[in-house]
Amino acid sequence: PGVKQNASVSGSRLIDMAPTILHLLGHPVPDDMDGRVLSDLFDGEQSAVATMDASAVDDTQSALTPEEEEDLRNKLMGLGYL
Repeated sequence: PGVKQNASVSGSRLIDMAPTILHLLGHPVPDDMDGRVLSDLFDGEQSAVATMDASAVDDTQSALTPEEEEDLRNKLMGLGYL
């Protein structure tokens, strides 16, 4: 909801994805973040204020099994991320 279908935005770059997603989820976009919110992608009010209901995102359950989580954790540790 609130996103134009088949919209194209000229001048968009990959670094614009993070601020656009933050905006869409209703989070503030840090002033020092590279990129910009691709407001041309949104219909009406969405371009000014994010309207996505946070309750629509269920982050209480992992999509991974405990074994898969452990495997992923080990891989990330091996890469130095954890």
